[in-house]
Amino acid sequence: AAKHSRAAIRMVRRHIQRAESDRRSVPAYLAAVVRNALAVVGLLLLIVTFSPAVKWGVTMLEDQWGRDDAQVLVVLGGPMLVSGTGPRATLGQETYLRCVMAAWMYTDSHFRYVVVSGAGGLAQSMGRYLAQNGVPAAKILEETAAQSTYENAVFTKRILDRIYSGHIPPVNVLTSDYHSRRARLTFQHAGLDAARIKAC
Repeated sequence: AAKHSRAAIRMVRRHIQRAESDRRSVPAYLAAVVRNALAVVGLLLLIVTFSPAVKWGVTMLEDQWGRDDAQVLVVLGGPMLVSGTGPRATLGQETYLRCVMAAWMYTDSHFRYVVVSGAGGLAQSMGRYLAQNGVPAAKILEETAAQSTYENAVFTKRILDRIYSGHIPPVNVLTSDYHSRRARLTFQHAGLDAARIKAC
């Protein structure tokens, strides 16, 4: 009986020691968590302060709304509900929203021209919408052959080359959000000084 009682006492002592150890480890664990969190915050502050991260972020934000000195607004065509150039031709939702923003921007800007680009009746339908919503017909240039973003850029450049005799001013490319970065890069690759504007 004495042997069992000594074993029970040793077991209780071990439980007590373990509990005391656990109590001591909780503050240490919390202190370690706080130290690690402060280290992460400090690292982020260093990255923001001493790296180009802020400049990159500002550049990306500036690029979202185009350039103030752009003289040409290029509106890229998207889907059509009813294709063709006839009276039943109907713009799809994305194309319609791009045209709505283009008409709004023209009334509050200094663009010399608005280029609408897209084959299959897109450019004609977009041009008709813009003319009906405040953009003078003489300011609308229709590029009617492009069937891809690359062709949008190349064929638009050809039109502007003829007008500006090779000295094309900066252009703003208006398209949908998901397409805007690729469109800007494609237009720049084609040799245009392009910035992007997100329509939707």
